[in-house]
Amino acid sequence: MNESTDEFVEIPRWIRVLHDRLWFGGPRLSRREVLLIEALCLVFAVIAFGASFLVSRNARAAVGMSAIVPLICCYLVAVSIRMYDRYRLWPGSQNAPPETSRTWRSLTAEYAFLIAVGTLGIVMAAWLAV
Repeated sequence: MNESTDEFVEIPRWIRVLHDRLWFGGPRLSRREVLLIEALCLVFAVIAFGASFLVSRNARAAVGMSAIVPLICCYLVAVSIRMYDRYRLWPGSQNAPPETSRTWRSLTAEYAFLIAVGTLGIVMAAWLAV
C-alpha cells in the first residue's frame, strides 16, 4: 500500500482539451503515422528552400518564405509527439480515449482541412514577403 507507482500520469487541462477533441471523428493517428507527417513536413521545407535558389531574384523571397510554413508545422508535430509520449496518449495506451472507426468522409475532411491550412499558410507567407 505504501509503494509508489508511476502508472497514473496527471495530464494538464490544456492537453486534455486539445487531445479529447476529435475534429473529424475516427481513431487517432498512430505514432508511426505522426512521425511520417513530421518527416513529410521536413521534406517539403527542404524542397521549398532548395527551390528558392532556382527561381528568379524577385520570387526568391516568396519561395524562401514558403519553406517556413512546413518548418513550423514540423516543429509543432514534434512538440505534439513529445507530449503524447510524456503523457501516454497514443492509441492503445492507458490514457487514450476509446477507439472509433474512420470513414472515407472523415478522412476526406481531414486531408481537405490540412491541405487548405497548408495552402493558406504558404499564400500568407508569400503575401508577407512581397
